[in-house]
Amino acid sequence: MKIDIAKSGNEKVINIEGIIKSSENTQNFINAIDSALKDSKNLTINIKDSFSVTSTAIGFLLQKVNVDKANLTINVGNDRLYELFDMLELINALNIKKS
Repeated sequence: MKIDIAKSGNEKVINIEGIIKSSENTQNFINAIDSALKDSKNLTINIKDSFSVTSTAIGFLLQKVNVDKANLTINVGNDRLYELFDMLELINALNIKKS
């Protein structure tokens, strides 16, 4: 899995390539989000090709939105992952979009 963090105006952008499936991938995902949100509460996450996300990562994203009041936009490139977020009724809660 490859993670890149960039800045666009007052917003941070995280680009993720590869599958988020192992505990190491999940921890790297969490660390990248924590790092990006230190400077800004506005974050776009582009998940290009992963078809899965661990429950730990989903719980972490919900915490960032509901507790820390982060403004997230998550762009999902894989239909299976989008359907997973839809089944879990997280499309609106996490501002998920198809890309």
